[in-house]
Amino acid sequence: MALTKKDLSQLERIANTRDEKMMEKISKLMDERMMVFFEQVIARAIDGVVEDVRVDMSKMEERLTKKINIVENNTFRIEKKLDNVTDHHSERIDEHEKRIVSLEGRAVASL
Repeated sequence: MALTKKDLSQLERIANTRDEKMMEKISKLMDERMMVFFEQVIARAIDGVVEDVRVDMSKMEERLTKKINIVENNTFRIEKKLDNVTDHHSERIDEHEKRIVSLEGRAVASL
C-alpha cells in the first residue's frame, strides 16, 4: 500500500507536533539548568565582586576621610597664622598712625 499525500501530511504533522513538544521539553530543561548555573556560579561570582568593591570603597572612604581631616587641620593652622599676621600688621599700622599724627602736630606747630 502506497502512502498518499494526505498520509504524508499527517505523518509530517505528527513529527512536527512531537518536535514542538520535544523542543518545549528541551527549552524547559535548558531554562532550569541555566537557572541552576546562574544560582551556583554567576550569582556567587557577582556577590564576590560586589563584596570586593564594597571593601575597596570602604578603604577609599577611610583614606579620603583622613585626607579631609588633614586639610581641615591645615586650613585651621593657616587661618590662625593669618589672624596672627593680621593682628601684628594692625598693631604696626596703629603705631605708624600715632607717629604720623604726632609729626603732623609738630609740623603745624612749627609753621
